[in-house]
Amino acid sequence: MIRKLLKICYVLALVGLLSTGCSTVNETKMRELNRMADNAVAKIVFEQPGVQAELGAAAGSAVFEWSNSGVPMIGKHGEGVLIDPSSNERAPVRITNLEINGAHGVPAYTCLMLIQDAELFQRAKTAGLSLENAGTLYIYVKGEPSASYAVKRITIEPKLH
Repeated sequence: MIRKLLKICYVLALVGLLSTGCSTVNETKMRELNRMADNAVAKIVFEQPGVQAELGAAAGSAVFEWSNSGVPMIGKHGEGVLIDPSSNERAPVRITNLEINGAHGVPAYTCLMLIQDAELFQRAKTAGLSLENAGTLYIYVKGEPSASYAVKRITIEPKLH
């Protein structure tokens, strides 16, 4: 009986330690994503001042890093944040599909996509979203000027902490 109780206490202590460690990693990752998003928006707005007005009119935005890795099992993917402009609330997301007209051959870039429809923005935050002909995507590659491309397809999934 005592052994069983000690085992349960040990397991509970281990779970507590692991969950504390995980929350620290998640907080750190969220800070990194927020820093990436802030830097991306600042760079794109600096180079394309008209984007500032578009940001103000949008229901929200997605800012993410996209990788076109050709490595099997890694493939194409992205992660970033959805930003609610009214509250500056941020939600982590995973991008599992992105097709744009342009930027072919670029291995990785940072993207800003404006979401005009409030209902679509909420759906992206809570349940995920797949869109075709989704509007304009502003991208930049380190050391290059930012550019805009038409989005053919994008899939956004909420990424739980």
